[in-house]
Amino acid sequence: MRKKGLIALLTTILICIPFSINVSASPGRLDGNGGHTCRTNCAKYGLKTGQYHYHNSDGSISLSKQTAKRVSKPSATPALVVYINGVKQSYDQSPVIENGRTLVPLRGIFESLGANVQWDQKNQVVTAIKTNTKIVLKIGAKSPTVNGKVSQIDVPAKVRNGRTLVPLRFVGEALGATVDYNSSKRTIRITSK
Repeated sequence: MRKKGLIALLTTILICIPFSINVSASPGRLDGNGGHTCRTNCAKYGLKTGQYHYHNSDGSISLSKQTAKRVSKPSATPALVVYINGVKQSYDQSPVIENGRTLVPLRGIFESLGANVQWDQKNQVVTAIKTNTKIVLKIGAKSPTVNGKVSQIDVPAKVRNGRTLVPLRFVGEALGATVDYNSSKRTIRITSK
């Protein structure tokens, strides 16, 4: 009984499945270009015997090969490169541009500029000290202090992928360096005094 039921089910499925013939393969042998010379039934397709042609996937015939439109991928934006005093920097977290501001890993930038860094995990506060300069940045706040004086920044320090990122220009200039950005080369050059 089960065998008959299974056979009936398979027969029903096979009857219900619409069959279609894909015409992308042309009759006869194709050459390296994907076309061939007409030898039989040429008039049926509006061709002359010996005429070279292509069979298209929609069932039509063409004398020139149809090419698929090439979809161009957008070119990848080149990575942002940071130089400090002429030395190319390498960070374990790539610099990020947010709202026109570049954020870099705090330890990499502060230490490259000669500052000592302290991290207060509980309060989410970064303190950097270099000679007579003390910078205090709170994660998410737009009002860091430099030697106790409040400054305003557009983009606050933040944590991304487990790394604390700080605004590059603010940090560089607060530590007495000049910061130059070349947008066409995606290069930032920081020169400390």
